[in-house]
Amino acid sequence: MAPFSEPEAHFVSLKATDISRDNLKFLVVIEVINLYDAPLTVSSAFYSLKISGIELVASQKLSCLIKVPKDTPTCVTIPIEVEEYEKYNFMKRHHKGDFDVEFNLTVEMMIEAQDGVEFKLQMAQSGPVEIPASRMNNEPDSFLCTRYHFLG
Repeated sequence: MAPFSEPEAHFVSLKATDISRDNLKFLVVIEVINLYDAPLTVSSAFYSLKISGIELVASQKLSCLIKVPKDTPTCVTIPIEVEEYEKYNFMKRHHKGDFDVEFNLTVEMMIEAQDGVEFKLQMAQSGPVEIPASRMNNEPDSFLCTRYHFLG
C-alpha cells in the first residue's frame, strides 16, 4: 500500500451507559484503521454532542496517546459525562423516561505518524441513541472490535 494512504475513522456506536436521576453518561466508539505505511498515534480528539436538539456537550477536547498499528482496526472509546446544568435541562425535557431520542455527534481526531506526518480525521453522525439494559448498572455492553482504548 502506498505511504500516502490516509487513515480512516468509522463511527461504531453511541450508547447511553447510565441514565438516572443523578447521572447522564454515554459511550462513543470510533474505529480507526491505519492505511498509512507507518505506525500512527491518536494525539487528541474534539467532540460535541446534541441530543433531541439540546447541546449537551459543546466542543470538548481530550488529550491521549493511542497507538494505531498498521492494518489492525483499533477502537477509540470516548466516555461522555454530561455537566450538571445541561443534564438538568435534558432531564427536564425527558422526565417521563422516554429516551428514544436522536443524537448529533461530531468528532475530530488529530493523528500523527511516526515520520512526522499529521492527519485530521473529521466525522459527523446522527441517529437514535442506543440504551442497553445494562445502563442502570453502568456496565457498557461489549463491542465487536479487536482493541479498545478509553480516552479521558
